[in-house]
Amino acid sequence: MKAGVLMGIRESLHLSQDAVLGMPVITIIGCREVHIENFRTILEYSDTFVKMRTKKGCVSVSGKRLTIEYYNEEEIHITGFIESVIP
Repeated sequence: MKAGVLMGIRESLHLSQDAVLGMPVITIIGCREVHIENFRTILEYSDTFVKMRTKKGCVSVSGKRLTIEYYNEEEIHITGFIESVIP
């Protein structure tokens, strides 16, 4: 698909360029929630650390009482006391 067509589709659907290119889109809500789009798989998981593979690399979340609220083929939502997010 040509770049111009892809950008036209992105604009008409109101999608971010990062999402279209497969980059992880990370939304942090206060210090209690992290939502990551373009997620692939969980590599490590404990109540203090979550490491996951995205379509373009790895993302690590550290904190306390971390819980994966849900995940599917494209996104993951983590709650707890978020101390750091490292893309």
